[in-house]
Amino acid sequence: MLYGDIGDWGAVRPEDIVRELMSAEHEGRRIDVRINSVGGEVYAALAIFNALRSSRAEITIYIDCLAASAASIIAGCGRPVQIADNGRLMIHRIRTETFGTADEIRTCATEVESLESVLVDIYARRTGLAPEAIRATYFDGQDHWLTAEEALHLGFVDGIFAAGDPVSDAAATPRQICDAYTQRYLNSLNTQISKSKTTMLNQLRSRPRFTDCADEAGALARIAELEQQAAAADALRSERDALQAERDRLQAENEELRQRQQQAEEAETEQALSDLEARGQKENARAMLRADKAAAMAYFGALKPGRRIVNELEASAGGGEDALEKRKEEVRKKLGR
Repeated sequence: MLYGDIGDWGAVRPEDIVRELMSAEHEGRRIDVRINSVGGEVYAALAIFNALRSSRAEITIYIDCLAASAASIIAGCGRPVQIADNGRLMIHRIRTETFGTADEIRTCATEVESLESVLVDIYARRTGLAPEAIRATYFDGQDHWLTAEEALHLGFVDGIFAAGDPVSDAAATPRQICDAYTQRYLNSLNTQISKSKTTMLNQLRSRPRFTDCADEAGALARIAELEQQAAAADALRSERDALQAERDRLQAENEELRQRQQQAEEAETEQALSDLEARGQKENARAMLRADKAAAMAYFGALKPGRRIVNELEASAGGGEDALEKRKEEVRKKLGR
């Protein structure tokens, strides 16, 4: 909405409009810009002009009542323009106030003339008319008021829409007409907001949790309760996730301990089998150990180790009488040979 005077001192400030435009670009690709302004600062209008021209959105400009002076510049930004059937477009030379020395005043006049060349080029591009024709017709020191039909015929706008007249006084000034349109538009916005609130409340009442809400305050209170419940549910979910993580960690530790215990038992079994093999008791030992390890260990522990010739050979390996020959001799004696 470009409703009101344009400039830092007015209701339409370029920084606000650019901020709103950037926000609207994130919300949708189609943007409507509605103008109802008697004008204002040229530089502020050019800032808005450049923002609208460079926007990536699909923009349509509506002149709801009046686009006068600096406001008419914005309508020339290269976007489609629609004007109300009773709307007006007003173009004139730049007006300014200055003080200072003669040199300072001449410098200001030079800047104004340079700036007017920029505006002439904007209007010429919008209408397709030659810059010289624009300057001669609209920059002659007079205010040039164009009706909707004239603006359309000359190419300043692209179409006309029916709007209705909020002012019955034929002698109303442009400012009064502009203010009347502004107020009507604001009233329509308030009506839309009120209808929107009523519709939203009815939609909420159609839901089981809001059927007993008498008004908007009750619905807001119920929403606050639901927000608290949601926050509590989030806390419980976080606690549950933490407990599940702790459970998974303990299960992993338990599995690791089980595997370590199994490895230790297997190592103990292998050691027992190795000991029994050294004692000549390995036969059926593995099956007995697996069937009842404690009983098997007790049984094999009570057995006396058998003598093996290999042990005797190892004992005599360092020197002395040959154990094998000694044994042979004992057998010969027994046999009487």
